[in-house]
Amino acid sequence: MRIRVPLVSFGSGATALNASLDLSPLDSSRSANDFANMAGTILGAALRPHAQLKPVHSEQETGDYENVEFPMGSGFFQQPYAATVVGGDLYNVHTNPDGSQYTQSFGATHFTRFITSNANLAGVYDAEGNKGVAGLSYTDGALNQVELQDKIVFANGEEWRFYREFATVSCTLTFVCRTTTITRLRFIVSSRGYGIQFLYTSDATPTSDTTAGSWYGPRRVTGYNKAAVFCDESALTECPAVSALPSATMTYNSGAGTVTVVPPSGKGTVELTLNGTVTSFRRPDVPNSIVSFIVGVDQTDSPYIQRVTDANGQSNYSRIVYVDDSGHIPLMNETSTNPAGGQVMIQGYAPYGEVQMFGDELNRYYNYGTGYPYRFWDVSGPEGNDDWVSRDRRNNVLAYMRGAKPNSQLPDQAILTASYPVDCINPKTCNHPTWVRDGNGNQTDFTYAPEHGGVLTETAPAVNGVRAQKRYTYQQRYAWISNGSGGYVHATAPVWLLTQTSFCKAGNPASSDTGCANGSSDEVVTTYDYGPDVGPNTLLLRGTVVDAGGLSLRTCYGYDAQGNKISETKPRAGLAGCS
Repeated sequence: MRIRVPLVSFGSGATALNASLDLSPLDSSRSANDFANMAGTILGAALRPHAQLKPVHSEQETGDYENVEFPMGSGFFQQPYAATVVGGDLYNVHTNPDGSQYTQSFGATHFTRFITSNANLAGVYDAEGNKGVAGLSYTDGALNQVELQDKIVFANGEEWRFYREFATVSCTLTFVCRTTTITRLRFIVSSRGYGIQFLYTSDATPTSDTTAGSWYGPRRVTGYNKAAVFCDESALTECPAVSALPSATMTYNSGAGTVTVVPPSGKGTVELTLNGTVTSFRRPDVPNSIVSFIVGVDQTDSPYIQRVTDANGQSNYSRIVYVDDSGHIPLMNETSTNPAGGQVMIQGYAPYGEVQMFGDELNRYYNYGTGYPYRFWDVSGPEGNDDWVSRDRRNNVLAYMRGAKPNSQLPDQAILTASYPVDCINPKTCNHPTWVRDGNGNQTDFTYAPEHGGVLTETAPAVNGVRAQKRYTYQQRYAWISNGSGGYVHATAPVWLLTQTSFCKAGNPASSDTGCANGSSDEVVTTYDYGPDVGPNTLLLRGTVVDAGGLSLRTCYGYDAQGNKISETKPRAGLAGCS
């Protein structure tokens, strides 16, 4: 169970830069000598986004793994994956014709490590082609080597760069270490021209890991527009001009044992009660909004949420972990009972999100056929019919077949088939389908830009001899940000932006890369305006123009200083441009 408390955000869409507190009632701290220290450690560890690779050395059947924590827009993902290439292990590693390799993804996610001598391509990727670039590393208190991502490079070229502070402190785990390195995030900056500053309760270097809570504990988080505010993030010091902007604040109350989190708008305030863990939270402006938690432990002494109480009543949870002597990953069985007495049961391998059985409140059971690498390929429903899923080693769905109900005399039904490259030579495109067919055999074909993975053409199934095709055009653009002296400079990395789409209303596309077989009057072209190639400019979409049959209709968009869209005009003919 996670409690997400949004703090600040800038921009919109999949790569909107944002920060949140991503808490769990299971979070705990060894730094409990005083409330502020304990609470600061918990909240500091729960700040998102951050990115790291942390080895987990185990005796599980699948060997050594790494935990990958990778921020993506408003989401957050974590999955174990094979850490090293061992010989020609076909279960874990695939070798491409050009000699590059990638590790197989595990569980329900798509993360994979791409291994190549080309430093610009090597890294950890998700299915969309977004990459983590390894940077700084340190050894934590348990002597795990933690590799922090220096930046995230999205498939479209946008970069999120992390600016961190480090401190070396004495370590209380004296049986494994005498000193340890601790770290905190000071800034995160997007190459689209915006950033987030993190201020903490104390800037004094702590004397040990058990007194580091104030150093970890956030007190003020601020999103800012670098086109309007100058900040040298590499100095790792507070930027007063940024601090003066509307901010999310965290206030610690030792007497009450609470932390109050106030967003920049002042609306949606959250009060957290902590006692080594998050024991409750509430919205002070919402009556009867308190939610409280009780944590239990299973037979392996691992904690889990045992009870949740809110305005609707009490929900109870139980967990059984089946562990055998082989050291295999433990099988978990959990039940959830809601305030009305309805019960849900689930069984599977939690580290991978692999479900083996699910039972709902009506005692209907679904059984999943699963296997290495910990994802399902078959599900048997309560009425006796099966669904089958075929996947490649990168977890892309190649086929989805729905079985007929027993004695129905109906054939099994193909819901979806798709084709993906067998090899992954380009991780920005290899997890995008080259074609997709529906259950009736109607096929849609796709091509992609190798530079960034964006769709170039989408060709629909034939209708009356016509295969409608939508074409996409892109351009690299730089954001323009303040240089601190009244001028502007472009950001560190360009971004690929969609600048045009086109399609033919009635006929086939022309055999060339542009136009329609029936002539220009059959073509509908939409262009996208991101403003001039001068500062200030954070590359937000300023307008669109739809041109069809000689009539051009323009729509304009307006934004506030934090990149939130605040206005949109109706499509209008004759409008020369958007300011």
